[in-house]
Amino acid sequence: MYGPKPYLDFGIKGKQLMEIATQEEDTCIDVQHINKGCKDNMLVENKLTSGYHHGRGNVKPPRSRGSKTGKCSHGGPADTSRRLPAKCGINKDTTIERLSPHYHLHDEAYLAAVAATKHFLIDKDTGILQHLGNELFDLLFHIKQRRKVSLSFAVDYSGSMASEIAATKNTIIELVTSTLGSDNEPANYVLSLFNDPASLNKAYVFSSGTEMIQAISNVSVHGGGDCPELAAAGILNAIELSLPDSTIIVFTDADAKDVNLKPEIETKAALKQIKVTTLKTGLCRRRKRNADSAYRYRRDTTFFESVAAITGGKVYDTNKTDIGNVLDEVIKEVFPTSEVLLEYFTWKSEENQTRAVFVDKSMQILKIVIKGATRREEIDFEYPNGTRETFSTPTATRILTDKNDLIMSIQKLSPGMYYLRRTKMLSYKVNMTAQSSIEVDGEIIEENVNGSSLSVEGSP
Repeated sequence: MYGPKPYLDFGIKGKQLMEIATQEEDTCIDVQHINKGCKDNMLVENKLTSGYHHGRGNVKPPRSRGSKTGKCSHGGPADTSRRLPAKCGINKDTTIERLSPHYHLHDEAYLAAVAATKHFLIDKDTGILQHLGNELFDLLFHIKQRRKVSLSFAVDYSGSMASEIAATKNTIIELVTSTLGSDNEPANYVLSLFNDPASLNKAYVFSSGTEMIQAISNVSVHGGGDCPELAAAGILNAIELSLPDSTIIVFTDADAKDVNLKPEIETKAALKQIKVTTLKTGLCRRRKRNADSAYRYRRDTTFFESVAAITGGKVYDTNKTDIGNVLDEVIKEVFPTSEVLLEYFTWKSEENQTRAVFVDKSMQILKIVIKGATRREEIDFEYPNGTRETFSTPTATRILTDKNDLIMSIQKLSPGMYYLRRTKMLSYKVNMTAQSSIEVDGEIIEENVNGSSLSVEGSP
């Protein structure tokens, strides 16, 4: 009625609304077609009315066949009442006339809806935020104010991890890359490396994700393959460097040798409200000499489960081929990165030397993982004007992992068409994702003979 201006009295207790059309009063003019020509079908002005939608628990009041007037329908393919007098409808849901009879008012209706929502939520007099208070408001709308935390890892780099270390490093690098410049970027990054003897244990804290990536890239296994390892000391070092409310993710294929430190872990983790979650790829398989050593072995295998229980973390049994998938599950729970998949394809050797990459204004960070590369400079990233990214600033990184994955992360790109350019005509697998302000969801639909849009479920 008022264009983009909302009707602020609607829904407010004590306000006197404008006149409302009665049940007997006709509000729309019957038109010849049901899919077009409905722009001027309103019969009433300065009265509140709405459009009936069959199938949503209500029935449009009937009018005699051939009647020139009647109640308004919602309209659109999913509403069968649009075939009854008054035919057509008044919805403004889309800008497509076949779907929305009042498509021409969609933009104004959209602006009015945004303004009305804002008023409903935060108006200084009637907004529900004023009545509920911040805590209940955040709870009601699932708003979580993220505190500054650490992204922390404790990694077993003993000799027995030789077959797992590449997958572990690659998984951590991909995760850290996805946080760079994002809304979920942590305050700092913690890397605790543990081994046996204690002189090999070391821990670092980095303010930059790029520094963290460089550090984990340089990690290689050290020492013999004896078992178990000083995992508890590694966890304690990570707790010491981590900010409160952080989660420490432990990677190991062995049991803990220093289980006597568990009470200290419990105390220090509780002080900082830190959780410890472990990804285990194996257990010690030593020969037991006597009953006492066998008892200690059984006790050791429960160490990580016990630490998880007392800190609120979890334990995942995995293997080197599935570390990435398991970590994805962990991260969704403790450190969401809100990545969206843009494209996944095989770049065959016989195809063009360049491949287009489209960037829109919703993208905050573009991340490209290229599997099968052997050198960092093997594939370049080019801007629309033809210049090449040098990857020499904190907003752009290019890393080659031990698994021959070339990972590029570029922040703050302007909308436009960019290019990947390869220097060797080899075959690669390319996965492009982005940190985006928009979450895309959808479904496949098909139209039946009546013009209704039905959701196609299962495998179409």
